[in-house]
Amino acid sequence: MRNRLTVVKGYSQLLERLTNQPEVDVMRAGAYCAALTQEIALFEQLLEQYFAAARLQWDDAAIDWHAVDLGRLAQQVVTRFAASSPPRGGRSLHLDTRDEIHGIWDYHWLGEAVAALISNALTYSPDGSEVQLTVRRQNDHALLVVTDTGSGVVAGEEEQIFEPFERGAAARQQGARGWGLGLFIASQAVVAHGGWLEIESEPGRGSEFSMHVPLLPPAAAPLPA
Repeated sequence: MRNRLTVVKGYSQLLERLTNQPEVDVMRAGAYCAALTQEIALFEQLLEQYFAAARLQWDDAAIDWHAVDLGRLAQQVVTRFAASSPPRGGRSLHLDTRDEIHGIWDYHWLGEAVAALISNALTYSPDGSEVQLTVRRQNDHALLVVTDTGSGVVAGEEEQIFEPFERGAAARQQGARGWGLGLFIASQAVVAHGGWLEIESEPGRGSEFSMHVPLLPPAAAPLPA
């Protein structure tokens, strides 16, 4: 957030200096205004994503429970990634959904969690590698596992990377773009379903994120009509 505010402040200062000149360069002023508008829009998007995910911690009504086919949901998320922005560097996605899994979940938030895990895996995977996505049923839970062969997570950062606006050592070293909200959103969405996330990782050899979600809502959650 501080980075975004610094950029907004910088463009505001440039505009102020420009308007104090005897002759205002209209073209440059227009460029600064356009850049400032874009940065404000990005900042608004960041705040909206953060507060929407944070709301899951305290507002039971934030989850809209309905019957969902997890395999179909995962396939739709994978298809969306391929259609909107083909993976860079020849990275590919492989989905294995041998089990047919139906549960009572929130389609939107479960999809956000799956998308965040996929995006994270693609971001830190080497060129030409494959990200594996596996969907299985495990007793009364659904299990979705995302495996990559990327840079991995440094020991001690396993919990930190799920905090809002936190970025691991790999993100800082690679200069990866992002706001540090993806894994936070994933964790909030999964916990709101009564589930949990696990990570197994080794620096330089990749990571495996496992998403566990009960097939039925927590006892206190309202059932769908």
